[in-house]
Amino acid sequence: MPAKIWQLLALKRLYLKQMCGERFTQLQGSALQGKNSVFKAMGGVNHNDLDSMIASCSLCSRSKLTPKRISGFVNPQSLVCFITQNPLAESKHNKPEFVANKSATMLQNMIANVFKLSFESCSILSLVKCPIESTPHIDEISACIGFLHTQLEQIMPKIIVLFGHECAQYILGQSLEGVKDFRDYGRILWHNNRSFLLTHSLGEIMRNPSLKPQVMQHLLVAKGVL
Repeated sequence: MPAKIWQLLALKRLYLKQMCGERFTQLQGSALQGKNSVFKAMGGVNHNDLDSMIASCSLCSRSKLTPKRISGFVNPQSLVCFITQNPLAESKHNKPEFVANKSATMLQNMIANVFKLSFESCSILSLVKCPIESTPHIDEISACIGFLHTQLEQIMPKIIVLFGHECAQYILGQSLEGVKDFRDYGRILWHNNRSFLLTHSLGEIMRNPSLKPQVMQHLLVAKGVL
């Protein structure tokens, strides 16, 4: 399903909240114009302000399940950006601090052992910002995706690695269903003047360790761009 549909769903959700009495003071503007939809007015927001907006976000039902928000780690000079479904790292003293779970450990191993990079030389982002280890619902991602788009505007890495087809759906606007669509995995994809590489999600790799050699080959393709 094209990314535009997710944006329109997010806009509809905000309108319904407004009709029920909620007021929005920071996320207003010409919401239907541009790729960031309801986040269009955030186009010049600085990093600290964006983190504050994420920390106080209550746009979806997922935000009711935890008071914690993890905005990710943004390095404007990053060589590579990693995007996962759920948040795995946040900024602490200009360095990424990873959450304590198996997905975060796997990503750290990939950065150190495959890319041979320091963690702070990367940007580490996610589709949603609430640290809950479950698959986010379509409404939750569509309400949160504007934050990610705004973060991507602050960086220009040589390659952006997408973990899982959900990331491809919401970032590239591609619906990957069926075996034939796995041909996009491990290839450099050009979209909006950026280079992307799609591979399996970290959750898929943990559930099916036999994917590790294939994912390694995918990551080596991404490393070749650096």
